[in-house]
Amino acid sequence: MPDDLRPEVVAALTEPAHLPAELTDAILDATDSEREAAAGVLLEQTRAFLEQAGMLPASVGIMDLSFRTAVAITAAFGTVERVWSLPAYRDRPLSDVLKVVGAEQAAWVVEVLQWGGLLRPE
Repeated sequence: MPDDLRPEVVAALTEPAHLPAELTDAILDATDSEREAAAGVLLEQTRAFLEQAGMLPASVGIMDLSFRTAVAITAAFGTVERVWSLPAYRDRPLSDVLKVVGAEQAAWVVEVLQWGGLLRPE
């Protein structure tokens, strides 16, 4: 912890606030799907706040991709498609597939994804 921080202030700022009784009742009375929907809204609001504060990089949707990023995705997919399309790997993440393809292929996929701005350089 940096020297200029006061531990008691940090502790007070991170202490969970007590919920008003009416909010507690609403949470307890809500259905699972209502609580799930509310959590999704809060998650999105928190993500947007952290992006605006510069604490998270801005989210990028599929329609926001640049040419370079799209090329990187295509090239990476083309490199591992033969293995990734096997039934044992279809539902696995790319990180799992990179463990079973050749080391040179895996390194190249990481490099091209870095070039496309999808991974931070190591």
